[in-house]
Amino acid sequence: MTRQAVILAGGLGTRLRARIGDRPKALAKVGGLPLLEHQLHLCARHGVTDVVLLLGHAAEAISDFAGDGSAFGVCIRSVVETTPLGTAGAVLSALPLLRERFLVLYADTMLDVDLGRLWDRHVGRGAAATLLVHPNDHPFDSDLVIADDAGRIAGFIRGDAVGDRPVRNLASAALYVVERDALVGVAPRQGVLDFGKHVFPELLAAGLVLDAYRSVEYIKDAGTPDRLDHVNEDFHNGRVRPDASGRPLPAVFLDRDGTLNVEIGGVRRPDDLELIPGVGPALRRLNKAGMAVIVVTNQPFVARGEVTEAGLDAIHARLDRDLAADGAYIDAIYHCPHHPHSGYPGERSELKIVCACRKPEPGLLLRAADDLNLDRGNAWMVGDRLVDVAAGRRAGVRTVLVHTGHAGREDRPEDRPDYVFPDLRASSSFILDTHPRMLARARDLVAPMMPGDEIAIGGLARSGKSLWTSVLAEAVRTRGLEPFVVFLDDWLLDPVERGAGGVETRYDLAGAAAFLGMLRGLDATTDVRFPRYDRLTRRRHAEPGVARFTPGSVVLVDGVLATGLAGLSARALRIAVQTPEPLRHRRLLADYRWRGWSEADIDVIYRQRLADETPVVESACGNASVILDGSGEEQ
Repeated sequence: MTRQAVILAGGLGTRLRARIGDRPKALAKVGGLPLLEHQLHLCARHGVTDVVLLLGHAAEAISDFAGDGSAFGVCIRSVVETTPLGTAGAVLSALPLLRERFLVLYADTMLDVDLGRLWDRHVGRGAAATLLVHPNDHPFDSDLVIADDAGRIAGFIRGDAVGDRPVRNLASAALYVVERDALVGVAPRQGVLDFGKHVFPELLAAGLVLDAYRSVEYIKDAGTPDRLDHVNEDFHNGRVRPDASGRPLPAVFLDRDGTLNVEIGGVRRPDDLELIPGVGPALRRLNKAGMAVIVVTNQPFVARGEVTEAGLDAIHARLDRDLAADGAYIDAIYHCPHHPHSGYPGERSELKIVCACRKPEPGLLLRAADDLNLDRGNAWMVGDRLVDVAAGRRAGVRTVLVHTGHAGREDRPEDRPDYVFPDLRASSSFILDTHPRMLARARDLVAPMMPGDEIAIGGLARSGKSLWTSVLAEAVRTRGLEPFVVFLDDWLLDPVERGAGGVETRYDLAGAAAFLGMLRGLDATTDVRFPRYDRLTRRRHAEPGVARFTPGSVVLVDGVLATGLAGLSARALRIAVQTPEPLRHRRLLADYRWRGWSEADIDVIYRQRLADETPVVESACGNASVILDGSGEEQ
């Protein structure tokens, strides 16, 4: 069946007059092309080839520009209203030209939306209309949509009626798929007839089903000078790419408790929720950069009967409202209500199951990526627990551990995060600012790499070695090679086994060198075992670590003495990471506080390491051919 779109292009464009003069706002330009032209190309791209233009002000200018649509790959028919009828009124007046199902677009919006995906979702759900919905940064004065987790719309709240009501931040984006028959019974009235104010509430009241299509795709009103400027900025920086609409989008997955809000052992009431300082501005930065922000959270309190689904929704409404105070929002929240263990008063037996969505399982991330068309190859998982790291790794995304909340103190040595930062603020800064720059540099460094090559990354403790190791491992993958990371800290000895000769006696360096030699001798994919060291307890784990090694992998060796390790191959790339001492000192303080050390003990060990470690490490770094800055997000 041919897909049809109705484009509402009859507005006066009064607010844009200073920019476009007497031209209609549908011809206001983004990236040098009129908004209407972008929309027509988008329709053609997604097989929407029958277009009805509903015109009013400056109709002749739009008709002259659009013609019959052949220049844009569509067929255009136009209807001109003689008196303003409103958005729905204009559509009702054109019903004889409309097919059984059609899209409704507003000509003053810029879209980077997969119209085919939206259309197919509507067809598969059997609703009278499907509304594309999303959160925004000003829900206090927006008309909001009330929808359940399944996407069924239950009602609408006018912006002036929101007040302090606990409602979710979900607004209609003014893009719909509508069944023509659903409009046949709409009551006529005097004056303008609006979809949001009149028609959709009337359809709900008549018992028809309206569906909410939650999307993280780009759709913005460009109907004022400031909004037009912002859309043009987004176009020029690449956030808007209608010629590539339908592509998977980048995302940041976030744990909730301990990452966004203060960890208190479980939020059971909206008033229990308190944002961690800096979270709102951090999310606002991610929002502005075009990153989808998705919360994935275990909520076993539902299974335990301590929180109802309605109660959880009220908690998330509070989260939405608190974030909105900083102009920030979450695109979607996915929660696991299950809990496998029984024995709680009031528990719900139907939810006491082993599931695929409770982290460390990756089900929530995979479902969100499928629902919202997210690019897992360009996504991050940020959380305060190692189960968050495990879920992210199993979903194939980059992982970040933050030292808020639980701060990764679980005993899960196999779930080492890619990156560690103090909080979400530092994490978002790294994701948006520092990581792209570091990855570009790392790609240059690994460009000459061949299968089986080695990279040693050395430097003083907390200088930023592991930051660079993870980025270099990413860069190796972009070459089509497999990285294998060896952390020299895994060869640290228990304190009682260490000698008194300084930093070199704290490690089993011979064992580490032998391990590298063993890797070079492997001619088949093998599960290799290596020691594990726990920095919290300063003890070796009883059980060794296990990792799969593939011959030809590029081996990255991370450790204070890595550049001077005797077991490296002669052609290994040796990299020294350096960081200004005041910053390195602050990092050391934070690290030892995380371990639970007293300030006095931290001062003692810092001075000791300056004396017996710094000279040896700096000497080893003298072997390096590349020096990198490890200050990272704190530059």
